[in-house]
Amino acid sequence: MVVRGGWRFAHDRRGAFTAMVFEPEPMELFFFAAEHERLSTAPETGFVGVLQAQLRDAKGVDALRGCVLRRIDAEGTYERAVDSPTTGTTYWPTCSI
Repeated sequence: MVVRGGWRFAHDRRGAFTAMVFEPEPMELFFFAAEHERLSTAPETGFVGVLQAQLRDAKGVDALRGCVLRRIDAEGTYERAVDSPTTGTTYWPTCSI
């Protein structure tokens, strides 16, 4: 729910999140410290124990999460397992799916 004076960022549904809601008042970073700590250390979160890297370009995004490489662009979403050092390329910016 967006409060008066706030705004909502609608994100591509194929991405990692669907939306973010912002209130008009500025917030200090310490308000986020406890949740940042939890997300960064709790084993049940998606940020602990799984490597994730992303690269954006003018046409979409390449995302590596664990052993799954995903390309999201205007034509769709493509996934493949990266299960050995010889799968795909070793230079991330030229990686193609």
